[in-house]
Amino acid sequence: MSQRGNEGLLVALAVVAFVAVAVWVVLRSGGAGQQQLPPMSTYSARPDGAKALFVMLEELGYDVQRYGELEYHYPPKSCMVLLDEPELSLSAMMGGTLDTKALRLWLADGGRLVLLSDPLRETGSGLLDELRPQQPANLDYQDAQMAQRGAMTPGGSDTALWRMYQTGYRFKLNTPRPALLAGIDEIETAMPQMVRPVAAQVLLASADPVQPLVLSCRVGQGMVLWVTCPEIACNKWIARADNHRLLLAVLDAAAQGGTVYFDEHIHGYFKPQRSTLQLLTGTRGGQLLLVFTAAVLLFFAGWAVSPARVRPMPVPPRRQAVEMVLAQADLYQRAGKAALVVRSMLDGVKRELMAARHLAHLPSDSELADWLDSLGSEHAADVVLLRSGLQGLPPRAAATQLKRLAQACDRLRAAIRRLP
Repeated sequence: MSQRGNEGLLVALAVVAFVAVAVWVVLRSGGAGQQQLPPMSTYSARPDGAKALFVMLEELGYDVQRYGELEYHYPPKSCMVLLDEPELSLSAMMGGTLDTKALRLWLADGGRLVLLSDPLRETGSGLLDELRPQQPANLDYQDAQMAQRGAMTPGGSDTALWRMYQTGYRFKLNTPRPALLAGIDEIETAMPQMVRPVAAQVLLASADPVQPLVLSCRVGQGMVLWVTCPEIACNKWIARADNHRLLLAVLDAAAQGGTVYFDEHIHGYFKPQRSTLQLLTGTRGGQLLLVFTAAVLLFFAGWAVSPARVRPMPVPPRRQAVEMVLAQADLYQRAGKAALVVRSMLDGVKRELMAARHLAHLPSDSELADWLDSLGSEHAADVVLLRSGLQGLPPRAAATQLKRLAQACDRLRAAIRRLP
């Protein structure tokens, strides 16, 4: 196989390998991001999910959306809801999972964060400490709305790992109530957990034991509302007592009539994944891949101009005097230069004859006439035209006469080149 053939095979193999890898990457990315059902996710309809809260807000006319990006891109001056998984984990020792610097900047610019997190999780008290809110660093229950413990709801287990599977305790709110808690008579939560001192204002606390249930703090122009009983937002607990009213009151205070975003990124969800066809047609990389594939198909199908390194452009032949005369015969005829053009064409035949006969000088008109006499009947018509040229054409000879004479000279020059 030639060197050019080897190069073509190598290019073809490289193209096929590139397309195969690109298709594999696109297919893999198109099938990624399958939804699981983690606890407290608004996608989950299981007892430990929070889909009921999301659907309830939609039915009530709230502008509610799920958010699948990092905290670095939170919509400015919006209400973001974090439903933290209420599990006992190592997060208290290893630190939280959110970038508090990004949250602090977002809150300082007017963002409003609603956090539902177990006090044993570092997401609550640890996050408030790092945000450096504007309240003093202590818990003050004097002005807080107290909820007296009532009857215990059967079911669950006091030793359950997650709060949402523990026994429920009902707490009746005292009267009078602040505007935020108006219309809330009784809530049901798991046993309240101890909250270490944080720089926040206690809005609602349980009386037996005395522990905060809802806290608020200001960070710049924004605010954080922390609900320490996150189980009230899950599907299993939201319909108990007035739990849904408490959630609506907290969300109303934070949303301020705007959009309510639920952060699903903390549950492992990302932006909705598009299909393979959408990736190919709706992304810059997919569009480039389609263009590249079409170019390859055109190249190998012979529908496109071949590159110079594959097929070099042929060198155009040098123009002969006769061609120039044929192209400019009309111009010569209008200028009255027919005699000069005829002499130039006849001299061309003489030079060809001189080279073929190895003559020392250019043949004269008589020597050219003698040679014409030696030709046979094959070139009789051309000989007649050359003899008329030797005798001289009129100064303004017709363009057709010049063309016929040029063609005759061209044929006689070719005949001279074939001489033995």
